[in-house]
Amino acid sequence: METYSTPYHHYESYARSRKPYFKKIGNGGIIRIPKNLPVELHELIVNELEGETEALKQCSLTCRLYRHFAQRLLFKSMKFSFRTSLALPTADKFLDVLRASPQIVSYVQRLHIREYTPAHTLIPTDNSVAHVIAILINVVDLVLGREDALFSFSQLAPSTRLAIMEKCKSVLSLTVHRMSRIPMEIFDHIHQLERLILDRVFFTDKPDALRDVHGPQVARLTTPYRIKHMHLRAYGIQIVGTLFPFLVERGIGMGTLETLKININQRSRRIALPSADFQAAKTLIGSSARSLKVLEVTISTTANLILPRAATRAVHG
Repeated sequence: METYSTPYHHYESYARSRKPYFKKIGNGGIIRIPKNLPVELHELIVNELEGETEALKQCSLTCRLYRHFAQRLLFKSMKFSFRTSLALPTADKFLDVLRASPQIVSYVQRLHIREYTPAHTLIPTDNSVAHVIAILINVVDLVLGREDALFSFSQLAPSTRLAIMEKCKSVLSLTVHRMSRIPMEIFDHIHQLERLILDRVFFTDKPDALRDVHGPQVARLTTPYRIKHMHLRAYGIQIVGTLFPFLVERGIGMGTLETLKININQRSRRIALPSADFQAAKTLIGSSARSLKVLEVTISTTANLILPRAATRAVHG
């Protein structure tokens, strides 16, 4: 839980309004109650509300002193969900909020961009999401996609795709869930990353993946990679192959990993992990043998379960 200091002007305003009043209690007695709680107590309450964003939100509705603290917590993580067949004005509404309260721009640290429902219709060209991505300068954790539905990166508006590629240059954590047709160029811009999570992601090596994006292309960085934590989850690798040879070739995660989790689900037991991919995975693990603190490797298969006739009758009987 972050600790927030109370601005000095609150102390001054409290001192000026420190006019106590009296409240009657049983047997005619009275007790003196201050008009405002001490600022130190307000600060203690805020710091104790660990994860209780709803409670802090209610406090902000009744006391202006909490408004700043509530905004810092409530806008720390933002999620944009959209429909591919119907453009929702989520980004436009958020831009209106930022115009009224520009300080919120600096509060957002985690940004999640996902599709609201699966569809195959292209998203109408819209620069609002790209604008939001660009102005959120303190985002360090970027999440793309959703765990329960496959979505194509190419379906995003060109301006949004370019904004995502540009944002990858500054974030410290990148998580991608079930997304296809992600250009391999994205690896040219993740040199600042410390954590990379790829969950059933499919890449394309076509150099013209962003050819329909107007304006200058994202410049390629040449600095070494800094990834310390990597989680790779693949499915059906016998069809498309794995990313291990590419990672080793580019030096991504080589000699820098503290955490490595590999989860591969093969569709058939008859087809093993390709030899080149297996050797590349060993090389990736071996390069960080001295720095690795957590290593998890899981290889499983998905096969049809065939029950004997007697068991089948028992199940349906």
